[in-house]
Amino acid sequence: MARTPSPTIPQDEPLYRRVAKDHMDGHGVLAAAIEMPACSFNRSRYSRPDDVIVPEYPTENGIVEITPGELPSPVPRTSGEPYEFFAADDPNDENDAHCEVRIRRTGIPYAKSHKPKKDILMKARAELAKRMRVYRAPT
Repeated sequence: MARTPSPTIPQDEPLYRRVAKDHMDGHGVLAAAIEMPACSFNRSRYSRPDDVIVPEYPTENGIVEITPGELPSPVPRTSGEPYEFFAADDPNDENDAHCEVRIRRTGIPYAKSHKPKKDILMKARAELAKRMRVYRAPT
C-alpha cells in the first residue's frame, strides 16, 4: 500500500528523472524528454537519484533534477488564465517516491481529464526542459 501523499513538496527538495542520451544536446535537456500535462519524477526525500535508473530503459541512464522552487513561470494563453506549474506528491504501490510536475489553469484545480491545447503543451515542455539540471550525464 502506498504512503499517503503529502499536500505539498518543499520548494528546495530535489526531484529526479531519468533522461536518455538522445534527449540531450550541448545546451541541456530537450523538450522531447518531458511529458505534459504531467511529468513523472522521484522525490529525493523517499529515494536516491540512482533509483530512477531501471533495467527496462538501458539507454535512459542519465539523471536530471529540479526543485519545485525552480519551476518555470506560468505559460501565457491568448485567451483565458495562464497555465501554472506545480509539483504534486503522487506515491503509488510501485514507487513510494513518485511525484509529478504538472500544469493547470491558474486558479483551477488540476484534473487528469483536462487536455490543454497542443501549443500550450509544447511551450510547457520546452520551459520545463530549460530549467532542468543534469545530475548525471547520460553515457
